[in-house]
Amino acid sequence: MLFTGGMAMVTLAACHWLIDVKRIQRPLLPLVVFGVNPIAVYVLSTAGGELLDSLTIHGTNLRDWLCQALFARWTTPNAASLLFAVCYALVWLGATTALYRRKIIIRL
Repeated sequence: MLFTGGMAMVTLAACHWLIDVKRIQRPLLPLVVFGVNPIAVYVLSTAGGELLDSLTIHGTNLRDWLCQALFARWTTPNAASLLFAVCYALVWLGATTALYRRKIIIRL
């Protein structure tokens, strides 16, 4: 746990140095976009996850159904789960990018 915490701090320091000190934002724009509304992204993505778990289609929750329908047919279950998680994060990246471009900052 100490190693993981140290690596997290090194990553945070590197991001701070690149984004705030060196002003290199273009390749790191997804991190900047998520960082503008982090609490809103966390709350909304958690609520969206709960919604996916609560809705059912054909006796299974919507999250599992989407994972099976979109990814599990052509890849392993672990890879399907990873692909679903990446796509879910990309959906929220798209939503926060729209907020970022319109300069909407949600403060809770």
